[in-house]
Amino acid sequence: MRERRRWTVLSVAVLSVLVVLTGCAGLSTGGRLTELHLFGVPVALNLGSKSGPDGIGLRLYASTADAAKGIPVRDGVLEILMFDGTVGEAYARSEKPLKTWSFTSGQLGAFAGTSSLGVGYQFPLRWGADVPRQPVVTVIARHVVPNKSVTWSTATTISIVTR
Repeated sequence: MRERRRWTVLSVAVLSVLVVLTGCAGLSTGGRLTELHLFGVPVALNLGSKSGPDGIGLRLYASTADAAKGIPVRDGVLEILMFDGTVGEAYARSEKPLKTWSFTSGQLGAFAGTSSLGVGYQFPLRWGADVPRQPVVTVIARHVVPNKSVTWSTATTISIVTR
């Protein structure tokens, strides 16, 4: 009788572990990047030697559905798209931007840093010849893994007007 009780307890324990693991596996994304969080400096920056704004500053965090902290981008291409003026996300996802900056996962290490929010990327981005004509720009990020997925951030607006 005692032997049977031991097997019952052991069986219940094993089944409990299997149920928990199966449930977690169903919710897990396997560490796959599922969200981009884009934070912009609210005004354009002077990143060069000439007077006046010539770029923008952004911080980006990538995360998974499994964890809220920022994770490294290990594959694909991260693109930052800048639009002249205020545009909606649907427009930003379908129309040609004024400027696009592209970074392979290998290039991102130069911009990486760790904070209490996890691994993130800080970008000082010059717009070069693609000078905005509106008083604001809209910026959105996307992570593209060919033949697999495209993940978008929400859009953010940055003031270009200097006072």
